[in-house]
Amino acid sequence: MAPDATSPIAATPERFRSCVHALYLAPEPGAPAALPSELAPVRRCPVGAISALDCPELAGLACRCHEVRGADDAQIASRGDVAQLSLELAKDYLTAAYLRRLRPLRHEPAPVRGGEILAAEPVVADVAPPAPRRVAGAIPGVAVNLPPDHARGARALPRAARPGTRRP
Repeated sequence: MAPDATSPIAATPERFRSCVHALYLAPEPGAPAALPSELAPVRRCPVGAISALDCPELAGLACRCHEVRGADDAQIASRGDVAQLSLELAKDYLTAAYLRRLRPLRHEPAPVRGGEILAAEPVVADVAPPAPRRVAGAIPGVAVNLPPDHARGARALPRAARPGTRRP
């Protein structure tokens, strides 16, 4: 079933429309009999009712549960059925449980092993250390930006022996 160019369905990916889990809304009562052209906002997937916006195929990603409908007719749902699925979906929509239900639908990339990461790293050639920077106003031969002596391991004087302190 190919939608016409003016239909909002035409903007969705073909795999999204051709999945057996996609639901199409039945035409309104009294409307001329035609092929269903409106996708339902929910889908019946093996993991349960999901929002059509959360289907990986809508985003152009591969879905593990995708099955091509082929020559079979589209699943047409009445507006009452869609309302019932929406109520089922509303129980846990956007909760941690819902996100766990969605996880099996997505194809996750294979984890990268440590050896593959190391093999992919470029080999860095030995580079000479940069020349020391000259500090404006520095006296030649005098070290700059060094920690104080007590930080280099020299033993600090007790408080009473420090100059400028009084004994308690």
